[in-house]
This record gives sequence, C-alpha cells and structure tokens, in this order.
Amino acid sequence: RLPAPVVGMGVTRTGGYYLVTSKGNVYGFDAKVHGSLAGKKLPAPVVGITVTASGGYYLATSKGNVYGFDAKVHGSLAGKRFAGSVVGITVA
Repeated sequence: RLPAPVVGMGVTRTGGYYLVTSKGNVYGFDAKVHGSLAGKKLPAPVVGITVTASGGYYLATSKGNVYGFDAKVHGSLAGKRFAGSVVGITVA
C-alpha cells in the first residue's frame, strides 16, 4: 500500500522510470533513486517529477518549491505570490 497517491512519473534515457507520491516518496523501476522527500515536512503536496539528461531529477510542490536530487536547482517560486497552483514540472 502506498503512503499517498502517485502524482507523477518520470522516464530515464535508459527506459527506467520513477513514480512520485504527493508526500514526496520516490520509487525507481530500473532507475536509481537519488533521494526523496518522504518523511519531511513539506510546505505543500508534491505535484510532479522530471528527470534530467544526466539521470538526476526534480520534484515540485503545488506552492512552487523545487527540490533537486543529483540535479542543481536554479530557482523556484517558493515564497512568491502567484495566482493558482503549480500543477507539474518539466525540463527543456
């Protein structure tokens, strides 16, 4: 049984994938888990995951917090005022 609903999936370049829950649990399937937010006090639910070309990944919350795992965070919307909620994340 999962501790929270799965809210995102990220695919690696090698065909593995990650699933992330709204509580920040990360599960890797043929993909190395670099860390998670499981058990941490989060400012808002996690809404998505995206995988970098180098194999790391980012998690985003509905309030715009971005957390990197083997991935450098270049900024976030944490603490900023904006209308609505963040609903996902992707890398270009």
